[in-house]
Amino acid sequence: MIPTVCVGPPQQIHHRQMRSQGGEHTIENGIFLCHACHAWVHAHPKWAYRAELLVHGWEEPRFPPVFYRGRMTQREE
Repeated sequence: MIPTVCVGPPQQIHHRQMRSQGGEHTIENGIFLCHACHAWVHAHPKWAYRAELLVHGWEEPRFPPVFYRGRMTQREE
């Protein structure tokens, strides 16, 4: 999913809105990542919030996130 980081097929479910911030087990909140991408998202939170791979506790996760399947997308509001 993240170019130069990804090591293969998805292995873990990543909660975009962290469970510690009230994130639920929903389709909108979950995304499958390989272990390397999952670790990278948590190690680079500033980028991950812009890409909507992390979502603040006061926000509603929307699917798909802005960064999806290795690409930044434009979201129509």
